[in-house]
Amino acid sequence: MSFQVREYVDPRQRPVFSYKGIPYATPPVGSLRFKPPVRDYGWNRTQRFDRFGPECPQLDVQGVPEPGVSEDCLTLNVWIPQVPDGFQRFPVVVFLNGELFWRQRASRYPLEELSSEDIVTVSVSYRTNLFGFFTLQSSAAPGNLGLRDQQLALLWVRENIGAFGGDPRRVTLVGFSAGAASVGLHLVSPQSQGLFQRAMLVSGSPLATWAHMEAGEARRIGQEVTAIMGCRSGSDWEAVRCLQDQDFMRLLTAAQRILESRGRFHPVFAPVTDSFVVSRDQFLPEDPDRLLKRGDFVKVPVMSGVDADDGVLLLYQYPGTDRLTFSNLTEVLRRVVIPRLMDQQGLTRRRALLTGVLSYRYVDTVPPGSQQQMLTSFVKIFSDAYFVAPLYSFLDLYARSGADLYAYGYNGEGPDIFGNIVSLPSASHGSELLYVLGPSMYRDLVGGTYGAVQQRLGQKLRTYWKGFITDGDPVRGRYGERWDRYTLDQARVPGPLGSGPQYETATWVLLAVLLLLIVGLLVAFLLTRRRRRLKSDMAYG
Repeated sequence: MSFQVREYVDPRQRPVFSYKGIPYATPPVGSLRFKPPVRDYGWNRTQRFDRFGPECPQLDVQGVPEPGVSEDCLTLNVWIPQVPDGFQRFPVVVFLNGELFWRQRASRYPLEELSSEDIVTVSVSYRTNLFGFFTLQSSAAPGNLGLRDQQLALLWVRENIGAFGGDPRRVTLVGFSAGAASVGLHLVSPQSQGLFQRAMLVSGSPLATWAHMEAGEARRIGQEVTAIMGCRSGSDWEAVRCLQDQDFMRLLTAAQRILESRGRFHPVFAPVTDSFVVSRDQFLPEDPDRLLKRGDFVKVPVMSGVDADDGVLLLYQYPGTDRLTFSNLTEVLRRVVIPRLMDQQGLTRRRALLTGVLSYRYVDTVPPGSQQQMLTSFVKIFSDAYFVAPLYSFLDLYARSGADLYAYGYNGEGPDIFGNIVSLPSASHGSELLYVLGPSMYRDLVGGTYGAVQQRLGQKLRTYWKGFITDGDPVRGRYGERWDRYTLDQARVPGPLGSGPQYETATWVLLAVLLLLIVGLLVAFLLTRRRRRLKSDMAYG
């Protein structure tokens, strides 16, 4: 694929060059709707790539269409730290984001500040919801289209990133939320092996219940879509042809209707095992936990972590939860949240005992009448069920391979990037990205001043990221810092991020002791010289 692009400098902070809205696939419209992506073979004329492409079809949390969406959305964006000179090659980051595989906006996450650290960065738009994960569990509608979009983008990077000064042999695949779950699925997908050399999973795991659907349920939902749209008669192939003729807004409305009918607790459109297609076309031949248990995955260095209050994402999914009274929140937790989460996790044995334990942990320990603390507990149960427990499951299985593995927990207070007005004592879902990705994202999503405190934290976090991206090690011995690898013998998630590394206090104490020792030695030396001089004067006197 050969092409020419004009170079446009992004004026914020250190100048970097940005190329936005580059197509990596043929628009998935008409007969290509609900089909695997087809690569775009480029053009032979000068093109302008100075603005983001349209986002893929999606609805906001209120079920309202996002503005400016289009099915012609399979584009990527590239930021480079300098004009390619044909000699220097920079490490590459491919960044994936997403919200429960239901919506995704690449333009929400500017990568220019990260690129200014001498990294070529790439963000990817891919299909979500019904357009990315509709399946009839047959070759007519195989599913996993959003993951296949990502895979084709990675192939584009391997073939073309050298023209931008990137090194295709040093690609780190970074994912946040559903993007992190996607990264985990690429780790175990046979088709993705060799497309990246390191991986980072930020607040997401391929073993989360929302990251993978049971095959039978996925087909039932697919059939429900065809019934709602009046496309159920005939074969699967005929049903898909009928759906390809439908207005995409009507399809989104049908998807929203199905989501609401299931109470948003269970995944509606998500990745599935696709062993029903021929082996060369399988993205996920078995459930991800089985592939991990068997060690059947690409063994690359991995860095993975969670935020203290990742579960706040559910407040974004359920608007109005923060306005419920203490008694209403208590009732919802006891009668709705705990039973449904237990169903999701398959906790059927000794159910009464487990219900009592969970009720005690998340409800009974909250002081009576404290609506704020009950809301915090509401967030905590979703954090544990959807993020923390799946992370530990992934870490334990991945650690068996012996590959380099680093884990973290981020607990620094910070604004919520999803706009929740709830004040929580710890990090919300994706809070560290406000600092890793720098002032641009902070100003766009939060507003206000990106001051000296934010700059110091941002530089610290970017140092960790850059260390892993360039060397496979997030900490390189600064002031005695250590970040031990996660192993089965040392299975813990440390908290080196946030207000500072856990070793930083000890480091400064050590420096203070050394300084006092040096001062003491200097004083002793000066006093000794003075005594000797006095003795000398007395001898001559």
